[in-house]
Amino acid sequence: MQDTVVIIGAGVAGLAAAVECAAAGRRVLVFERNQYAGGRARSFRDDTTGDIVDNGQHLLMGCYAATRRFLRRIGTEHLTQLQPSLRIPYLRAVFATAEFSAVRLPAPFHVLGGLLRFTPLSSSERWQLRMLAGSLLASSKWKEQELDTMTADEWLTSLGQGPEARRYLWDVITIGALNDHPKNVSALLLYRVLRTAFFGARTNASLMIPTVGLSES
Repeated sequence: MQDTVVIIGAGVAGLAAAVECAAAGRRVLVFERNQYAGGRARSFRDDTTGDIVDNGQHLLMGCYAATRRFLRRIGTEHLTQLQPSLRIPYLRAVFATAEFSAVRLPAPFHVLGGLLRFTPLSSSERWQLRMLAGSLLASSKWKEQELDTMTADEWLTSLGQGPEARRYLWDVITIGALNDHPKNVSALLLYRVLRTAFFGARTNASLMIPTVGLSES
């Protein structure tokens, strides 16, 4: 008799587990209390505007290896666009614009070079980025245990990241990648995301944006 795997919850994690189990030849039963799958990663139509609005994380990164594998498994990775190199455009006050772009260097220097020439930050704030870079370079079990007791907000503050660096970089990345404010996110999670994004392939740091609503992808 074929083994049956029972999965409680049809969020992204539950669906990914179901797909992997099915690929391994298991019979899968997924139980979900809602009338839709996807958990928080879904779309809905706004009653006022009629627009399709995403509820949940819409912005992904190239370093999301497990998510990209899941999308390939279900045949929807083509519904996303991955930047060839990290680029974040900003619209500032009085319609001024700014842009963060990785430079043409191997990782992690492509991101570091982009940070050092990011003009919305003062020279002192750009200099202070070295504190965060140094923290990312240091990896140990003890360090991860320490970060697991802190919020991302506490970690960034301890590294002297100023208000503009927070506004234009770290808060944007934290909310975009982890779907919550730094005060509510584990420092360990942000540390792991940044290490994975900045080290390894250049496209690890690139933004990956769905071209359709989450319910379609």
